[in-house]
Amino acid sequence: MNLAGLTLTLSPEAGPHPSLELGPQPSPEVGLHASSDWSSRMEGALETERGLLERLEGILAVQRRAVEEDDLAVLEEETHAARRVLRTLSEARRRRAALLELGVGDPEAALEALEELGVTPGPRLIQARRKLRETAQRLALALAFNRTLISRAERSADRQVRTLLGGAPVTGGRPYAGSGEDRVSPGNGTYLNRQV
Repeated sequence: MNLAGLTLTLSPEAGPHPSLELGPQPSPEVGLHASSDWSSRMEGALETERGLLERLEGILAVQRRAVEEDDLAVLEEETHAARRVLRTLSEARRRRAALLELGVGDPEAALEALEELGVTPGPRLIQARRKLRETAQRLALALAFNRTLISRAERSADRQVRTLLGGAPVTGGRPYAGSGEDRVSPGNGTYLNRQV
């Protein structure tokens, strides 16, 4: 019986104890990384990752709308959804790393370096790799846009709160120094309904 390069020998000469021997190792030319099985498994792993990245893209789009509409409940819900997808994405990346270790011996190998590492990817694997890269680039742009949008929304909300409370925006990094420039602006409370 041969299991992953190990040979289990059962013979009458071995007595009651079977012997375990290291069998012949496959040559690199016929190893797992050159097989269509490895390629299809890697393609599947990359497609799974791409699908998860596309789900994150959708979540970011919903978050943008929630920020624009000032819908904090949806924003929080989508933030939790993003965390769940990120956990699943982490598992998918571990799967890819395991496949890379099996195929090229390095779990950290860059997908773009497969050819340099002696792997000749088929057209479907090349396409899956390209689609994953394109989706990751789009996601990075969407994430940067969301960060900018949320940052602007926070600054706008801060200005609105200060206006409602009748205070001038803090300047000079000295909010508690007590100098004249840090004091509340004239017309303190003009936007508040004091009859409450």
